[in-house]
Amino acid sequence: MPDTAYKSLLPPNATELELAMEQITADLLLNIDFDCRTLWNPWTCPVHLLPYLASAVGMDDWSNDWPEHIKRDGVATAIEVQSTKGTIYSIKKAAGSFGVTTTVREYRDNPATMAPCTYTITATGGTASIQSAMEKAVFKSVRASDSFTLVNGTAGGAALNILGFGRCITLQRFRCPAA
Repeated sequence: MPDTAYKSLLPPNATELELAMEQITADLLLNIDFDCRTLWNPWTCPVHLLPYLASAVGMDDWSNDWPEHIKRDGVATAIEVQSTKGTIYSIKKAAGSFGVTTTVREYRDNPATMAPCTYTITATGGTASIQSAMEKAVFKSVRASDSFTLVNGTAGGAALNILGFGRCITLQRFRCPAA
């Protein structure tokens, strides 16, 4: 019977092989110097373990292509978004967790121009993939009876005195068979 430096978890009728396997496992695990509390904190969790933490806290979407700060923000707000799903607060949290400036307007803000149960979300900044991911996150936090419009906004502070005219032209090449 192996000499153990800890109290065995196996029953008294355990075989020598089972006790030896327990000893080997315990020796390996006791030599690990790691604080497991860092795993449950989205700001201290190692990046390669963030997808598992996101799954544990109920985050709806995940992409390995997102920048690290978006991953950490999403995991940090996941429980709050899940617990308030269907509210304007949840929509603002889901849209704001992607690191872009967002403005959420609902029906109550502008009843003259908006239909009931609708939202307009203006997002300024971010790449097309980030805004697509934000659209998915907002879609999952909105009630099924509500609808929303995502507007890609721009922010500017300079005034230019340039007037331009443009017209959208569609070109199409036709092939006519010889007569």
